[in-house]
Amino acid sequence: MKISWKIMVIITIMFAAPLSYGVYFTQHMPAEKRVLKTLCIYKHNIASDYVAYLKPNILYGETAGKGETIYLKLAERIDVTFNYTFECSKEGEILVEHKAYSILEASGENGWSKPIDELVSMNICEEKDASSAALIAKFSYNISEINGLIERIEEEIGAREWQYQIITTIRINMTDRTNVGNISKTIEEPIVLKFNYDYMGSYGERSGTINIETVEKHLPGNITTNQTERLESVLSMRMITIITLVAWLIASGSLTVWKYRLDKMEFSRLSEAEKIMKRFRVIESENIPNLKIQTLSSIEDLKKLIDDYDLTMFHTKTTEGDVFFTTDNNIVYQYVVRVSKQETPTSHSP
Repeated sequence: MKISWKIMVIITIMFAAPLSYGVYFTQHMPAEKRVLKTLCIYKHNIASDYVAYLKPNILYGETAGKGETIYLKLAERIDVTFNYTFECSKEGEILVEHKAYSILEASGENGWSKPIDELVSMNICEEKDASSAALIAKFSYNISEINGLIERIEEEIGAREWQYQIITTIRINMTDRTNVGNISKTIEEPIVLKFNYDYMGSYGERSGTINIETVEKHLPGNITTNQTERLESVLSMRMITIITLVAWLIASGSLTVWKYRLDKMEFSRLSEAEKIMKRFRVIESENIPNLKIQTLSSIEDLKKLIDDYDLTMFHTKTTEGDVFFTTDNNIVYQYVVRVSKQETPTSHSP
């Protein structure tokens, strides 16, 4: 099948349409997106532990630790260790401030409280560098002195409670100035020693147990920021679709122009009858109907007549040449492409 330049135009448009839509679609795709970027991560770690130093006994030995029952009659001193650490993925200027205080309080309805900082010895050690800090606080409680204080207060007020508790509160203010932002945190944690008393009679010999509440916490955090990120894949798609469309238009357009010129050159070489056959829809006929004939001066006149009355154009060859005709109302309307003298066959006498 011979492809004309008109078919090539149609093919060019058919392929250019989806390519154009691809360009439109990719141009409207977002080429950037907002992302939450983590600039640094950090963590606060808090933990506490204890050990009880005992009077000579046959139950435990010299010490008792976490998970073991501590009896008031055996306990001589209890040491509680409070550990705080801070770690950051970015270096900065770290500052740690701390404060601690202890109170003794009765747990009943008519409870009372009394500061006892003088009965609690405290030893604090600090370490820090550009990206971390550590604070270790050791609190030591003399159980005999604390029991003696409780007895004196009970004698003064004339009332006893079944439970007393010592609350040591440690407050830490931490700041870290980094190049991506400042970190600030206030931590306040209590260390609680509960004295659970058992009495022999109204004012019998004091006995009971000590419960110690420990803490373990891990407090992560981060510094983030919203940033705009280029979508390189979308930018690449945009470029590819544009280049593909332009390349297709140039290539197909060049071929179409070349085919148009070639077809025009070939058309110019055709005879007038062949040109008419190319231009119009024509049906071949063996002969011309035996009707009245009216000859027209141009093929355009015949074509106008056919279009006006919705007729059909026929073609046949006669001795005069190529005849293009149509019929209407028992009249044959024709246009004759006469054979030139050069094309007329000549006969020779024998």
